[in-house]
Amino acid sequence: MIEKILFPVGFSPSCAAMAPYVKRAAMMFGAQVSLIHVCDLASHNGFELLVRAPQEIAEEHEGIARKRLQSFLEAEFPPAASARILRSGEAAAEIAEVARTGGFDLIVMPTHCGPVPSHAPRIDHGKGVERRRLPGNDHRACRGKNPANAGT
Repeated sequence: MIEKILFPVGFSPSCAAMAPYVKRAAMMFGAQVSLIHVCDLASHNGFELLVRAPQEIAEEHEGIARKRLQSFLEAEFPPAASARILRSGEAAAEIAEVARTGGFDLIVMPTHCGPVPSHAPRIDHGKGVERRRLPGNDHRACRGKNPANAGT
């Protein structure tokens, strides 16, 4: 049974477009959703280093990321009901670590638009295996569609 869903977000249109699908899955399974954002605190431009120490820059970037995470998709996933997790470092490693240590049953990760890559999810439906883009990965295709209202 799926009880905990981890939803990595990067504040992109793809993430916003995926939110109704994540919400619908949570409703179907009665699952709790947690949003995670991974930022790179060591990333800054050279001009910042001219006037401030790297630690001060990192603290400011962390504060900005925290505020963005708290307010991102607030209507769909109220912070009181959906935890916000902020990590820094390499995104894939941090997301995997949080999923493993947090006991998450499902990770729903939005992607950017483009052709379906050769490593896309393989779906076996008894007639052979096919690769396909999951719904919601193309935010242009999601306009006007809200799976949270499906069946109502």
